[in-house]
Amino acid sequence: MWFAAVLLAAMWISTIAASLPAILAATALAVTALVLGIRAIIALRRERIGGFLLIVLVVSLGLNLLLLLSSAAQLMFWQEYVEFADCMRRAITNSARNECNSALEEALMSRTWGSFVGQGPSSGLPAAVSSG
Repeated sequence: MWFAAVLLAAMWISTIAASLPAILAATALAVTALVLGIRAIIALRRERIGGFLLIVLVVSLGLNLLLLLSSAAQLMFWQEYVEFADCMRRAITNSARNECNSALEEALMSRTWGSFVGQGPSSGLPAAVSSG
């Protein structure tokens, strides 16, 4: 039962706010849910209980891993997401929003592929997006 409660709390926190404390809290709760879920699977196997409950638990653990990866990615690329949020706040047209999305994609690709080929991280987000 604690596994489900902690997992739901992590999912809820990750959706309500995009602030650094919220993402850190969601990540910590996701790690806690992962540990609780693994312990629950071990307890079910020890008691020789299987069936639908075990399937639901394994699927929930899979969703938990996706949440954990998402939170970790947001933490790794925190600066890019902050700049993206700032860009989206200033964007008042659809074309400006599309430019923010493109700039985020470019910044993420530059940072991830740049680290593979030996280039340092650089942000590709524009300092200001024109509103026209």
